[in-house]
Amino acid sequence: MGMASHLLIQVGGIFNISMGILLSWYYMSLICACFLLAHCLTVSTLHESPSFLAVKGRDEGALKVLRKLRGSHVDVHEELGYLQKQNKTTDDTQGCRGLLQKQHLQKIGLMSGIFFIHNFCGTQVLRMNATRQLQQLGLPMDEKFTTILVIVVLFFGNFFMTTILDCFGRRRCIMTSLMVVAASYISLGTFIYLWDTTPSLIDPQKDELLKFAYSVQNATLTDVIAEGSAILSVKDWLPLVFLMCAAFGHSMGIGPLVWLLPPEMFPTSLRSQGTSVCMVIGSLQTFTILQLFSLMQATLTQAGMYWLFAGVAVAGIFYIYFLLKETSGTRVG
Repeated sequence: MGMASHLLIQVGGIFNISMGILLSWYYMSLICACFLLAHCLTVSTLHESPSFLAVKGRDEGALKVLRKLRGSHVDVHEELGYLQKQNKTTDDTQGCRGLLQKQHLQKIGLMSGIFFIHNFCGTQVLRMNATRQLQQLGLPMDEKFTTILVIVVLFFGNFFMTTILDCFGRRRCIMTSLMVVAASYISLGTFIYLWDTTPSLIDPQKDELLKFAYSVQNATLTDVIAEGSAILSVKDWLPLVFLMCAAFGHSMGIGPLVWLLPPEMFPTSLRSQGTSVCMVIGSLQTFTILQLFSLMQATLTQAGMYWLFAGVAVAGIFYIYFLLKETSGTRVG
């Protein structure tokens, strides 16, 4: 259920970009505004969480919501008693003061590190700047089509992770995704570095080089042009493959799971406050990496930026392995 929202985010992204191909920004802004209005109206009809009502001592409200959710044939009083037992807490651990306790500060610190890995291994950069990255790779493909392709890969990565999440657990999914991300970015950075620094011996657009290759290799002109076209085709599609592998790696673990972990780490009495603090820290980091994107490309070069993402992903594997406890299947209230 927690992953359903991430799947729908990808569906919304595909819809948004697809409509943007057909419509101008003026019409797209109106459509998005209508969706926003519908969302606000829908949220106003949602029920409050029974667990939250039980923690706050609003038993009648919790029973009313449980009856609507479970039906008249279920003993909701028994479930309410279970919720009260699961979320039994003392007054001094509720509210923002509870976050100052050592165990909760440690959780916030842990999640800050995970969000750092999430942002600085290129997750948000790929989501927000996919078109720019594809442009800078020099792919002779339609930018809108390739951007949709990236989001489709993100969707299938999320869907794949949803099917294996309970079997493999949070830690294994995140570590596996970081391995895929690291391998993809190392390969992409190395390819860009070698292609930019190694002079091409064959350029079918220059007659002088064609003549030179013809005289040196004693080959026919047709063979030289065919060989040059084959080399160019590799440069065209291979970076896209590496980028798609990185997108799949992001979406099968480190991308969506950072948003799923905070609610599983805090009890109901502190879940809203603890999750909100973690989200604010993660959002500030996202803002930082997006603002540094152009600067990193200028100072580190494009290959160096991808190597940086890969290095953060490798460090993240050890961070998750040694510090993150598995939350899959545990009861958090």
